[in-house]
Order: sequence, then C-alpha cells, then structure tokens
Amino acid sequence: MPILKLLAFVLPLGLDSFAVAAAIGASGRLPAQVRWRISVLFLAFEAGCR
Repeated sequence: MPILKLLAFVLPLGLDSFAVAAAIGASGRLPAQVRWRISVLFLAFEAGCR
C-alpha cells in the first residue's frame, strides 16, 4: 500500500512538469538560456516539494 500512496503523490507532479516541458519545447521560440532557466526553476520547486 505505501507504494500506491507514493505513486499518487509523485505521478501528478511528474505529469505537470512534463506538460510544461513539452509546451516549452513545442513552442521552439525561446532561446536555450531561457529554457535552461525554466528547467532549473522547475527542478528546484519539484525538489522542494518532496
């Protein structure tokens, strides 16, 4: 049962980050430096939530 609780917590966070990353990548309009900055920001917030 603990694995189901962990999955229920981690899966929505991962899907949210994936959706944002896919949208940023699909737009193709941001320079690489801005994409890296956004990625690091998401990484920091995702790590802070756990």
